[in-house]
Amino acid sequence: MKTDLADRIERLITEARKRTVAAVNTAMVYTYYEIGRMIVEDEQQGEQRAEYGKYVLKNVAEQLTRKFGKGFSLTNLELMRKFYKVYSQIPQTLSEELTDTLTTEGANSETVSRKYSTPLTIPQKSQTLSDQVHFTLSWSHYLKLMRIEPTCRKTTTKSSPANIKPTCRARRNCNG
Repeated sequence: MKTDLADRIERLITEARKRTVAAVNTAMVYTYYEIGRMIVEDEQQGEQRAEYGKYVLKNVAEQLTRKFGKGFSLTNLELMRKFYKVYSQIPQTLSEELTDTLTTEGANSETVSRKYSTPLTIPQKSQTLSDQVHFTLSWSHYLKLMRIEPTCRKTTTKSSPANIKPTCRARRNCNG
């Protein structure tokens, strides 16, 4: 016979477990983004030839796999590099997108301020990872999204996580 107390405790534990899984998943996504950034920066700094870069990445994959187990294969490291390249190019906030629009249209802040009833301040891009990107989906969602055409990926990632569920629907909408 269950009691009301037991039911409330079960709900609390279930909710805590969900939040824990979400927190771990978010930490993984940010970690993979950072790994991708480190790989790209290492490649660019050394101006490595493709063969040499592949060799270095293969050695890194072997070392990480020995230390941390599966999940850091050459293929996965290449996906992390791609993840960084793709998502470092997508505006993460409305203000960033507006900054990009203003820059491409050659507008100045006076013109934009007159458009709105209150003055518009556009924040400068930050140098910290957490201020540059905001990930709300799981790693597997981002892997699927990276397979979608770039123009569709941009609009798909702006949806709420609840609306992202059917990645197939997003792919279908973009592909026809």
